[in-house]
Amino acid sequence: AERQVGSAFKPFVFGAAIEAGFTPADRLFDAPAVFIGFDGLPSYSPRNYYRRYSGILTLPRALEQSVNVPAVKLLDLVGVRRVVDFARRSGVTSALPPYPSLALGSADLIPMELASAYAAIANQGIHFRPYFIEDARRPDGRVVDRHEVEATKVMEPAVAGVLTRMLEGVVDRGTAGKIADLPIAIAGKTGTTNDYTDAWFV
Repeated sequence: AERQVGSAFKPFVFGAAIEAGFTPADRLFDAPAVFIGFDGLPSYSPRNYYRRYSGILTLPRALEQSVNVPAVKLLDLVGVRRVVDFARRSGVTSALPPYPSLALGSADLIPMELASAYAAIANQGIHFRPYFIEDARRPDGRVVDRHEVEATKVMEPAVAGVLTRMLEGVVDRGTAGKIADLPIAIAGKTGTTNDYTDAWFV
């Protein structure tokens, strides 16, 4: 089923920015702003979840706290085409509307493709096309058909590494802090849509 992914889409915005030359030390100004909407007019004004603004934020802090306005500003600075390209290479195949709201996850995605795309980040920039059947065998064990793994380099390991470290911060200091005490290393991103119609941790 296709579901809106909310802020779980933000890593593709930040990943595209890192690829374009932004660094974790770069800062964005979190304050009310207006962007060109789908109607071609300055009609889109995103709001933060708690309707508060934090002023100057580093890129990691904006991602950790899932602050909406800086994410849309970053998409605007990087360019929606670059963000869509980064998401596509990572493994997202569903339609991605080229509007500012894309930064906040207005696209409808299938959970499998989102997991696939996040896995490319975890795999140091290598995307493995998802598959369900490893091989088919006869009763005597002979293999009659075997899946050939399809692996593609979709981003530089350094980009994947920086983005992974930023996603670790989401767990260590951000919106996924409730799972920080689990005894495993976790990097990921939360995402919600209006009225918690969809709620994610990827």
